Amino acid sequence: MKSLTEGLLQFDFPLGWQAEKYDETTHYIHHVQSLAESKAVDIVALSPAPNASMWLIEIKDYRSHPRVKDLDFFEEIACKVRDTLAGLLLARQRPQAGTLHALSMALNQEVQVRVAVHLEQTRKPSKLRPAVTDRANHRIKLRQVLRAVDTKAEICERAAMPAGIGWAVI
Repeated sequence: MKSLTEGLLQFDFPLGWQAEKYDETTHYIHHVQSLAESKAVDIVALSPAPNASMWLIEIKDYRSHPRVKDLDFFEEIACKVRDTLAGLLLARQRPQAGTLHALSMALNQEVQVRVAVHLEQTRKPSKLRPAVTDRANHRIKLRQVLRAVDTKAEICERAAMPAGIGWAVI
């Protein structure tokens, strides 16, 4: 099992999965980040064959700190997904990128690209800590924004992990 920690959340991936904190890789920091102010998702993970999927996972935890960015939440996710895909294409040409190079080479194969946003927000919104998105409609909005990449994009939280998500969050 591979475990990756982002903030207060630990992501546990089963045996056979490959996962990397993309926004902390040397490739992203030294070659992609400065390219037109590129952004990145937090984790790139590849589920094993058959039916392998490349998961781009963005993690947002607003339980202790409110959202302060002016950019629309869903547009921010879309930009990170776009920039991450571009960065993975660059990693395919750089064997020195290590695990990330191996992950990016999977894009050459019949791999479905999937997107998951792990969103933790306060259970009781208030003026001080408002909800970032309306839980009733946020999955629909995410899928509309990302329809060119993943028409089945998922929004997850520890309390409600959708079926088909292969990892656990502690």
